[in-house]
Amino acid sequence: MRIDDPWYDTLASGWGEEHDGPAAPAPRPPAPGAGAPADTRTAAFLAVHRSAAFQEARRRHRRFVLPACAAFLACQLAYAVAVGAAPGLLDRPLGGGPFTVGTAAFLAQLAAVSLPAWAYARHARLYRDGTALELRWHTQDLARTADGPAPDRRSPAR
Repeated sequence: MRIDDPWYDTLASGWGEEHDGPAAPAPRPPAPGAGAPADTRTAAFLAVHRSAAFQEARRRHRRFVLPACAAFLACQLAYAVAVGAAPGLLDRPLGGGPFTVGTAAFLAQLAAVSLPAWAYARHARLYRDGTALELRWHTQDLARTADGPAPDRRSPAR
């Protein structure tokens, strides 16, 4: 899908201009499916994108990321509200030492940042990395076959 961008048609000031006048608008690439021959590499990537394995990896990613982001934002918002609404509460000491409710809230915020990052990396390693690696190899194989045989790069015989 091509988005029409008015800035695409004109070059930046001074670029591609001759000294005797402004340059003509840049030519647009042909729209997909508008009489242009089908690009086999694009077709290979689209085939992988539509595959069940890709959709499953994408579903697993979304199923983890969306709730994790919601929980993270809720923790950050709760901390910000607590700081703004009850600053005296954060100054109360815990356990009789220099440890305060604010210090505990900071440590909880640090955990709210660190634990989701660790959980995301673990989830990716256990549930998505294997599928992603297989899809990458499959995509590269399809793209390689779409390009045709590799040229012979040996030096010419003398």
